[in-house]
Amino acid sequence: MSGAEVPSDHDIIHAIADDLPVGIWVARAPTGEFVYANHTFAEIMGQAGRDDAKVGSYSAPYGICTREGRPYPEERMPFVRALQERRVVVVDDITIHRPDASFVHVRAFARPVTSEVGVITHVIIAFFDVTREVEAETARAESERRLHSGQRLEAIGTLA
Repeated sequence: MSGAEVPSDHDIIHAIADDLPVGIWVARAPTGEFVYANHTFAEIMGQAGRDDAKVGSYSAPYGICTREGRPYPEERMPFVRALQERRVVVVDDITIHRPDASFVHVRAFARPVTSEVGVITHVIIAFFDVTREVEAETARAESERRLHSGQRLEAIGTLA
């Protein structure tokens, strides 16, 4: 060794996680106390991880809504479901209303982390931006609706 300081495992893990193309957010169980969020999480959410958001109060601070724009029910949050179900859960119906008034659709994978004795100590959530996928599905559904409407009008014209 040339005397250069070797990075800690903690530093290495942060360096890797910060460059992942998926948003990562980690909190302590069962309270939801914020531990870590990577850069991609901040890009997706439009803000960094927050110390003031805990279990029972995630929707408002993070702008987490349903696809219809209503505040996302706290009991259906990925963190809460991973704790209750004690397994990896996938949540597909989240829309994030960012502080700058833009929005993004996300898919969240929540994974509980357990100790050696089976106690859940943390929950890790991976957020994927699925906005393009949701917009494509919406456009396809609208095209199908227009096609069916046009076919219905054509059938009425034929009958007339």
